[in-house]
Amino acid sequence: MRKIKDKHTLGVISGVIGGLSMLVADQISNKYLKLSKRTYTYASAGVWVGKKRQVKSTSGTALGISMSLITSIFGSIIITEMIAKRGKDNINTKGLFYGAAYGGIVTAIQSALPKNKLKPRDASSNLSYLFCNALFGLVTANSIAKLGDDSIFPDSKLNTETINTKILTNQNNDDYRKPVIRPETQESFFQTRKH
Repeated sequence: MRKIKDKHTLGVISGVIGGLSMLVADQISNKYLKLSKRTYTYASAGVWVGKKRQVKSTSGTALGISMSLITSIFGSIIITEMIAKRGKDNINTKGLFYGAAYGGIVTAIQSALPKNKLKPRDASSNLSYLFCNALFGLVTANSIAKLGDDSIFPDSKLNTETINTKILTNQNNDDYRKPVIRPETQESFFQTRKH
């Protein structure tokens, strides 16, 4: 399979995959497990449409799905950048954390909007959103790792110390922490004269 080399394209595709898995999990939580009182699509459409009748219509549902997927794509692009900087090791832990954190921030912003009268106020709905967001992050991060070309990610064999050492040393392999000799006094910057 051909791997994706562009980070934004990778983020969009992974965001759609992760967003769809989140919406399916949200529907299961709402319809079958009865944990959530309002689905993501319902809450997302409520940001743009204030009346319940319009939110429950076909166009309201389409609006909610579209806005949920757009938000997922945006979050996936951020997750792609984070994983591209930090590497693919511990991808499940990173995905769960990034997804839960991003989803929590988005839910808080949506709930804070004054026009959103359809925001979830109960603990079980918000807990369901947390699990769905964590699932979104997990699926998205694994999609990024599987679909992304290796040139996007740093070498996972290098640890942080090795990377920092390479960054902080110059071409002569001199460590940057060596004292600088001031030419006018031939003393180190850190040395003091004895009087």
